[in-house]
Amino acid sequence: MLTHLVNIIFLLFLLSSVSVQATTLTVDGLANKNTPKATDVAFHLIDMKTGKTLIAQREDQLQPPASLQKLVTALAAKLYLKDDFRFVTRLERNKEDVIIRFSGDPNFSSDDLDGLFKTLRANQSVIKGNLYINGAAFDDYERAIGLPWDNLGVCYSAPSSSISIDKNCAMGNLYVKPGASKAQVLLSAKKPINIDTSSLQIIKTNVSDDDYCQMKLLADEQNHYQIGGCINEASLPVKLKFALQNTTAYAKSSIEEALNKAGIQLKGKIIRDDNKNGAVITEHQSAPLDALVRQMLKRSDNLIADNILKTIGHQFYKQSGSYENGIAA
Repeated sequence: MLTHLVNIIFLLFLLSSVSVQATTLTVDGLANKNTPKATDVAFHLIDMKTGKTLIAQREDQLQPPASLQKLVTALAAKLYLKDDFRFVTRLERNKEDVIIRFSGDPNFSSDDLDGLFKTLRANQSVIKGNLYINGAAFDDYERAIGLPWDNLGVCYSAPSSSISIDKNCAMGNLYVKPGASKAQVLLSAKKPINIDTSSLQIIKTNVSDDDYCQMKLLADEQNHYQIGGCINEASLPVKLKFALQNTTAYAKSSIEEALNKAGIQLKGKIIRDDNKNGAVITEHQSAPLDALVRQMLKRSDNLIADNILKTIGHQFYKQSGSYENGIAA
């Protein structure tokens, strides 16, 4: 397993330098011959058997690792969590209360939530107490330090939460109805979010005349989104992805919908409480870690990487997972 992953890492760097090797195996003039002007290239290719450097350029220069960090996360997960590890989302009972315990499953969906409550409905049509959301698997800090503020509204920056549903992302299309003067967003599925396009200006002139104006997105802590700025009519429709800003609020709305679909009446309230525990009623298991890691690397999926990282910290230190203890582990 370890040898396989090392080979993957070696192959990644090898493929990234194929064009370089085809030209020369010397460092002199490498950037000028193979990269555009002003490109900053740094790499180090080593023969893993002999330890001999095959080719290198600015190998001592630190660079932002970006998604290469996912390789390290994948290796750590496969070594510590093992390939058969699965995220488990459980429904539990404590007297008249029901608890849904989230584990950070990055692929847990609204359909999976519906399935849990359909199973509950087979034996129970009324919840006389409260329904508690337990998200204790991770801490409350759902975004890493240093994340650019202007990326917070897009799904590339979806929050890493133990309470992850629908990849913490809502997708939709921005379009204008024939004869209408304002744009609107049609979501791909019913989602408990609100989108305001009243301040978005639709430009009907040539794109080249108005390319100074761009569409802008603002989001608040209640999953309300405002689309402003302007967009050229010729650019519509536009596919948009909205990163959730409040995972607990989204979960509450999703649970209400799942209860209604299952025909379960809730007498009490839906409450976030990370200290609530109970006996297991039913559970949903994710795909095994090996499949999740493959998906993460193939799609460069940030949410899978973040949630796996926090799970390593959670499992290793026996406390709520965080970016800090995941990195330490």
